[in-house]
Amino acid sequence: MSADLDLGALIDAQVAAYNDHDLDRFLSFYTEDWQFYDFPNVLRFEGREAARARYGALFEANPRLNARIATRIVAPPFVVDHESLYGHERRADGVSGVVTYQFDGPLIARVWSGAWSDRQVQQEQPMTSRTVSMQRFETTERMSQAVVHGEINLPVWASR
Repeated sequence: MSADLDLGALIDAQVAAYNDHDLDRFLSFYTEDWQFYDFPNVLRFEGREAARARYGALFEANPRLNARIATRIVAPPFVVDHESLYGHERRADGVSGVVTYQFDGPLIARVWSGAWSDRQVQQEQPMTSRTVSMQRFETTERMSQAVVHGEINLPVWASR
């Protein structure tokens, strides 16, 4: 991985394309055969064409959908973001979670996502904002440690 690549800036540009619902520009940040996993290793879909169908439908059904990044860890070739999504028709209360991106050069090759609805979490048990923040930190920490300790199945090229 080149030291000249600013992975955080690449994710910022990818999120801007997502927020603009610019499907072609959004997909241009990914490899042709990229993979999307539910954390830790449940493959949800693979490849730009599958992503085109999924995100095209998502953008069309949710015209106000947008993402915001709260915190970020950059550890090449990985970027781990705590993100919040707003404007989803089925999640009016918003959803937040941790997304880990793995790069192959300047393109995203794999994504792992672990998300939960803030309102659903708060309805299950009374919580203070500190407790919710600690849950977010613990999820971010768990995903980061899973990457570092090899709990996420990485391809051979990622270990170089």
